[in-house]
Amino acid sequence: MEVCERLFDTGWISSVGSYVTQFEEMVAGFAGAKYGVAAVNGTAALHISLLLSGVKKDDYVILPNLTFVASANSIKYLGAEPLLIDADPDLWQNGS
Repeated sequence: MEVCERLFDTGWISSVGSYVTQFEEMVAGFAGAKYGVAAVNGTAALHISLLLSGVKKDDYVILPNLTFVASANSIKYLGAEPLLIDADPDLWQNGS
């Protein structure tokens, strides 16, 4: 958290630099992953995740119909097809 506080105190927010590297390392450490990658926004992060998952043109990707449009957009960017599914009327999208 100290890095984040310094970042906002200085007003130095960018797409590159030591703060981005530190943030990526912190996220990787928190997730127990070897690497972390910062993305410019959630849509870009979803796009990267789909690429890394091997989604390609004409694939179907299942997603809940109660979602933000970026979820479907990131699928369409790859030429894949979003397949919206209904939420359970009693549980919504909570499986328990």
